[in-house]
Amino acid sequence: MRGVQIAGVSNISGDNTVGFSTAGLVNITGDGTQGVTIAGLTGIGGDNTSGVMISGFMNVTGNMASGVHLSGAANITGQSFNGMMTSGLLNVVGENMNGLQIAGIANITATKLNGLQIALCNYATKARGLQIGLVNYYREDMKGLQLGLVNANPGTRIQMMVYGGNATPANIGVRFKNQLFYTILGVGSMYQGLNDKFSISASYRAGLSLPVYKGLSISGDLGYQHIEACDNKDEVIPRRLYALQARANLEYQITKKFGIFATGGYGLTRFYNKSSNYDKGAIVEAGIVLF
Repeated sequence: MRGVQIAGVSNISGDNTVGFSTAGLVNITGDGTQGVTIAGLTGIGGDNTSGVMISGFMNVTGNMASGVHLSGAANITGQSFNGMMTSGLLNVVGENMNGLQIAGIANITATKLNGLQIALCNYATKARGLQIGLVNYYREDMKGLQLGLVNANPGTRIQMMVYGGNATPANIGVRFKNQLFYTILGVGSMYQGLNDKFSISASYRAGLSLPVYKGLSISGDLGYQHIEACDNKDEVIPRRLYALQARANLEYQITKKFGIFATGGYGLTRFYNKSSNYDKGAIVEAGIVLF
């Protein structure tokens, strides 16, 4: 087919499609597609697809695809894709992805990513570029950067941290530690500077760790802490606060699965509803690392 196809329900082309094809429900093209295809529900391309594919639900291409794929739910390419894929839920490339993947839930590149992934969860076997999401994972090799709450690979150490200090006396956290970079997700209780009633907090920290000598290492991180005042709320203390914190840490690994650390830092506790500080001051903490 060369030219323009318009159908209320579906278009089906056996071999090659060059031009513009739009249908209310389904567009199906056989071997090669060059141009623009638009479907209300699903777009299906055969071996080689280049151009723009837009569908309300899903785009599926067989072997090689290039261009821009936009869908409401999912984009799936059997082998390699060059260009940009954007979907509301999921992008899947069976082999190599060269370009940009943006999805509401997950991006999956089965072999090698060269470019950028943005989603809640990102996966690539090998990656050269950038992953941005809540959870980022690569299986074999990464030449680039991961930006997320949890950045992981097969060599990531998942460790428990139990610690306390002058800001929050009782804390427990999980640290995802790679060769240099780490992130920490934690919860704490009895935040200081409120009344003496129960309070709870949740925190996120990201930082860099450097070995010094044998089991000794130094690290530094920046963190965000959300604080629920609970029954401490009164005319002065709001129901919720947040804190921005910077820490420097000295850690000694006594055994492979047990270590101790001491922390010094500084924090600003701020109101959510106005641009001012509730409190500020030094942070002093100490604790243990397990696993």
